[in-house]
Amino acid sequence: MKFLFTIILSCFLISGIFAQDKPIKLRNPSFEGTPHVGTLNFVNRIAGWFDCGLRKFPTESPPDLHMGGEISQYFKVDSKAQHGNTYIGMVVRDNDTWESVSQSLSAPLEAGQCYQFSLYLSKSEEYRSPARNSGILIEEAVSEGIKVDSIDHITPCVLRVWGGTGPCQSSQTELLAETNVVTHERWIQYDFKLEPKQTHYFLTLEAYVKTPSLFPYNGHILLDNLSEIIPIPCETPEPIVAFSRPAQKNLKTEKSNYALEGSIENVYSKNDVRFLINGKANQNFEYSKEDGKFSAKVKLKLGENKFELIGKNGEGEDTDEVYIVYKKPVVIKEEPAVDVAVTDPVVINPKPKTETKLLGIERKELKKELTLEIKDLRFESDSARVRAMYYPILDKIYDFLISNADVKIEVGGHTNDRCSDGFCNELSEKRAKAVADYLIKRGIPAGQIQHKGYGKTKPVARNTTEFGRKKNQRVEIKVLVD
Repeated sequence: MKFLFTIILSCFLISGIFAQDKPIKLRNPSFEGTPHVGTLNFVNRIAGWFDCGLRKFPTESPPDLHMGGEISQYFKVDSKAQHGNTYIGMVVRDNDTWESVSQSLSAPLEAGQCYQFSLYLSKSEEYRSPARNSGILIEEAVSEGIKVDSIDHITPCVLRVWGGTGPCQSSQTELLAETNVVTHERWIQYDFKLEPKQTHYFLTLEAYVKTPSLFPYNGHILLDNLSEIIPIPCETPEPIVAFSRPAQKNLKTEKSNYALEGSIENVYSKNDVRFLINGKANQNFEYSKEDGKFSAKVKLKLGENKFELIGKNGEGEDTDEVYIVYKKPVVIKEEPAVDVAVTDPVVINPKPKTETKLLGIERKELKKELTLEIKDLRFESDSARVRAMYYPILDKIYDFLISNADVKIEVGGHTNDRCSDGFCNELSEKRAKAVADYLIKRGIPAGQIQHKGYGKTKPVARNTTEFGRKKNQRVEIKVLVD
């Protein structure tokens, strides 16, 4: 018997360990049911949820279930559900009481484990309820057509998310999340990262007054469409953002419509993504959190169009940008052929542009050993080939060096630590040489340029994150003689 008990206990513990990788599903996460006003009887309970007012404030009514029907019109609440047919409304009151609901979890929130969780919140322009001293229940007033004094519960409030070992903050409770004051009258998704310090078996959602507040007040909040509670790593990597189409930073096109594509890693919802067109936020884009793919179809204005893609999480944010220049195609009319004298073509070699800055730094500010990164210069994986899309970047360096023949530089290549010492050294050396060779072939004297590969010996960021490794994979210019 003792052996059998040990096996059962072991199986229970093992199943609990493996369960931590699985989402925690909530019962009735969209608050579906028959629309009703909160009453003190047991008829109109919200399936899956326990009314915490029965425990904390037994003389007050429980939350209401809205759909925009007759009862909701009595409350003057006309919002449509964000998901499904109904949603819940919870109030705070000037007698220092408030509403909350709770349910037991299908698996515990483990101490030390982190979780991702989201829901939708809103408020109504109006939210009326009969005065407590009227002595008339709301459903009686609706059915009998009785007019009673009402109280406006329109002041914005906040939502608190609690964990506990029992329902409704009954024991060993912990505040897991709290929103800002909800003032918007449209559904907005709120994303939470839960980091419980204790193990919890119940989740409680609570409407509460904004803080600090000298006095309690009458207010409300609307909730709908809760997500599953998903285990996530507590240390979230920094975001990584990149446009993949267009592939180059500067594109010229004669087509007015363009489809941009990109990838955004380490963000968990569309709310963590910003897409800007010429400095203005634009919501007309698609983002899939499953594979991190971004896409947007845009109509270009004449001239230069700037596009910015921004991803953010609790660890920071990353940005990528591209420029697309739209020029209408030139229609050339065919002219009748004319006999002309044929002469040898005259070839004019354009003079180099006079450039006073080296990678954005004025000549007078240059000093020996000053090191500057060639930003936006990227190589394909394990390759040292300088692609044509990066020639304009190197041409500006050429213009400066040809205009300032007394300035000597070293081109230095660097890698992250995801390769052996020998391979990293060889790759960084070849990349530095490729940049130097390009400048020399353009006409810079070989004595004005040196090159060296440093491999992974001089990181500028941590190699433990994708963001850090991305920054360490770079090419720099060091001033030798100024």
